[in-house]
Amino acid sequence: MGTLLYLLGTVLGIYAVYEIFTKKPGTELLPKLLWSVVVLCTSWIGIALYYFYLRDKLK
Repeated sequence: MGTLLYLLGTVLGIYAVYEIFTKKPGTELLPKLLWSVVVLCTSWIGIALYYFYLRDKLK
């Protein structure tokens, strides 16, 4: 069960990073890189932050 949660978190994290880089093409690179590092390093917390807060606010 733990392995399944780990794999799910990894897939969601990679998908969130993919969305960060493709969603708003005019956005500066530095904020995208910083948020990508946050999402990947904090696992579920970073994914939750992205989907509940950052997804609509990334400019």
